[in-house]
Amino acid sequence: MTKYLNATLRRKGVSILAGGTSVLALMSAAPAWAQSTVDESAETQSAPADAPETESRRLTEVVVTAQRRDQSLQDVPISVSAISDEALAERGIRTTADLNVLVPSMNAQRISGANAVFLRAVGSNSRAPMLEPPVAFYVDGVYYAGALSSSSSFSNVERIEVLKGPQGTLFGRNSMGGLVNVITSDPTDELTGHVKVGYGNYDTFEGDAYISGPIATNLAADFSIYGYDQAEGWGENLTVGGDANFRNEWQARSKWQWTPTPDTTVTLAGDYGEMETDIGASAMTLPGLPTPPDSLELAYFRGSIYDTIGDIRSIGSAENYGGYLRLDQDFSSFQLVATAAYRQVERYEDLDNDATPYELSSAFFTDVTESSSAELQLLAPSDSFVQWQAGLYYFHSRSGYQPQYIYAPALGAREYLRNFSEQNLDSYSAYAQATFPIFSDRTNLTLGGRYTTDQKDFVGNTTTALGSADFEDDKEESKFTYRVALSHEISSTVMAYASVATGFKSGYWNGSNPSQAPVDPETLTDYEAGLKTELFDRRVRLNLSGFYYDYQDLQLTQTRTTGAATFNAAESTVYGLELEGQANLVDNLQLTYGLSYIYSNYDNYTDATSYVTDPNTGTGVATPVDNTDNELQRTPTVTANLGFDYVIPTSSGEFGINGNYAYNDGFYFEPDNQAEQPSYSLVSLALRWSPPSERYQIRLWAKNLLDEEYYTLIRTARGLPPYGSPGEPRTYGASLQVNF
Repeated sequence: MTKYLNATLRRKGVSILAGGTSVLALMSAAPAWAQSTVDESAETQSAPADAPETESRRLTEVVVTAQRRDQSLQDVPISVSAISDEALAERGIRTTADLNVLVPSMNAQRISGANAVFLRAVGSNSRAPMLEPPVAFYVDGVYYAGALSSSSSFSNVERIEVLKGPQGTLFGRNSMGGLVNVITSDPTDELTGHVKVGYGNYDTFEGDAYISGPIATNLAADFSIYGYDQAEGWGENLTVGGDANFRNEWQARSKWQWTPTPDTTVTLAGDYGEMETDIGASAMTLPGLPTPPDSLELAYFRGSIYDTIGDIRSIGSAENYGGYLRLDQDFSSFQLVATAAYRQVERYEDLDNDATPYELSSAFFTDVTESSSAELQLLAPSDSFVQWQAGLYYFHSRSGYQPQYIYAPALGAREYLRNFSEQNLDSYSAYAQATFPIFSDRTNLTLGGRYTTDQKDFVGNTTTALGSADFEDDKEESKFTYRVALSHEISSTVMAYASVATGFKSGYWNGSNPSQAPVDPETLTDYEAGLKTELFDRRVRLNLSGFYYDYQDLQLTQTRTTGAATFNAAESTVYGLELEGQANLVDNLQLTYGLSYIYSNYDNYTDATSYVTDPNTGTGVATPVDNTDNELQRTPTVTANLGFDYVIPTSSGEFGINGNYAYNDGFYFEPDNQAEQPSYSLVSLALRWSPPSERYQIRLWAKNLLDEEYYTLIRTARGLPPYGSPGEPRTYGASLQVNF
């Protein structure tokens, strides 16, 4: 069956690749007709009456910091998705998991209160505190350690940048599969702000307030607060009562900027947030299973996928806070940026490991991730012939379960298990990168490298009724990673690039099983080529990239009813094609679009163990399996999105309508390719109105308009039926924003 599915997906991929080849052929002809379009536009603009119309349809320039300095998106030889604050608001993007509908090749879902983010097949199913996710999360360039750190909602941000492929040179923690960088708004020199309140189904209240302005001469500050209160869950616990699948959250953030001279900026920022949720933790047995054995007669599907039948309510609460201090100093011959940051996230969770009405396995734990970092960066002036930068980076973290309790009668005398674990990391790195023209000023070569040393030590303890055992270990791992990129400006609106980049992720210990040896580091080499184009007098932006990954020693986690097991898979191959862009073809209408095709395969993954579902009882049976030639977990072959935003100006104000369609053709949750999420589509729609003064805005919105049912997590376990946690059902509501 697996071989048949793989063959089917590959056949689907052939058509996508064929389409991609056609696009490449079209792009190769782009310079001629792009230049023709520009020339015709120039003639048209000679008539003053047509100039405003031509200008209004041009796409605005997108500035990103993908190379740690401000650049136009179209000039960066990296695959980057940039989402503006307007796009976030108009499409209801609140969390990292919501970015799926706008970012090709991204597959992110909430699991047990955290985010499982996969980008181009690279990611992790684990939310363990000692694990650093392969797709890293940054805010204003500051690294947020741990899977829990990225779970808060977005509020009052300027834009979000998603960088794809290994970022092993310029960014702090050597991001393996890419990164998400949230750029928050800077304080303004004039008083401005807004207050927004909203109400949605499931008795949900949402609101935020933002104020920004001058405090004193050369000193400006802002303050924002955000709250989300979902009083009614998507479902209910049919065993012990109460709501299931709900989220409550609040957060506050402030940023202060002091500019004592035109060349000096000092920024101080801090944030604090709390969250309580069971989304990604509450689960229901999958429907359609065979007749259960008498011992599990109450453990099978009933109600809806949004309900749960667990004997305890799986609820977690988290506290997340931190801040940074940054100095930006512009000297005549270089720029200096110095940053110091601190963060801590602490989570307490009650978790029903078996998702049944029986007392088979439960976990109660507190996990903590505390981190601090310091970075010194030197950059060339913006007008330098060679654009160079170099820096030193230090990172420290302390993470672990403090403690973790597991209750599982199947363990016999060891039914009560207490684990304590703590991993300390000190990471030191030095990096440099330079971009300089070769042959002509239209061709640039980028060379970058980073040398990282990670020093880790581990202490752990396991206590049961049979006794107590202590564990202690340490390790040091060093790696040089690099990036080489060649870019060429084919015309003023078409740029081609090719690159090779490497990534490295050091090993770690399994906090829920302190006796287990640490996993080995994993590495990735990315070979990539792409085109960045703006066509038809900059009314159409079309960016295309193709990539090939050599992915070695994958770090994998398998969840069990008595904890988790971590291990390395030998090697894999991943390659794909991505397309994304925007278009302003007619006045007041903007289109956004994206498409990705990914082929993923475990090249060598033998001697694995899987909980294969028994066709007679529907329960998991531990079975040796060979995962070689299976698809990588959480990696859909095809994802696509198409959105629009249409503005209708009238004498009564501005009306707007926007919608988005996102398609995911399905994926497997585990390397054994047993638990599968079939293809699904998500549709969103929103209407808005603002008066001529733009003092306020009224918005009506709906997400998952077609009420598609899908899962964000499916797990299998020994002696238990497979169970899953659902994605968000149809939600809708209204909001009012008042600006000042």
